[in-house]
Amino acid sequence: MIIPAVFISPGPVLFQLGPITLRWYGLLIALAVLIGLNLSSWLAKQRNLESGLISDLLPILVLAAIVGARLYYVAFEWRSYQNSWWDVFAIWQGG
Repeated sequence: MIIPAVFISPGPVLFQLGPITLRWYGLLIALAVLIGLNLSSWLAKQRNLESGLISDLLPILVLAAIVGARLYYVAFEWRSYQNSWWDVFAIWQGG
């Protein structure tokens, strides 16, 4: 049995300040990175590892995640990029 429910979507935009738009997914990704950083630092301390190494690697890991996600998207949406491969680098257009 399916129970009907009403979900009110807040919309994709959290807030907009001039030309800068903050979207909900951006906030959630930033929160996930911060929680992951704190959790991995805590685990490093628990295992007597150098916790500074985690924060040193963070920029590299975030960049690798962005590049990896874009490559994944382009691989599965190749028809959109096969004629204009420069659009692969246009991450501001979404995807």
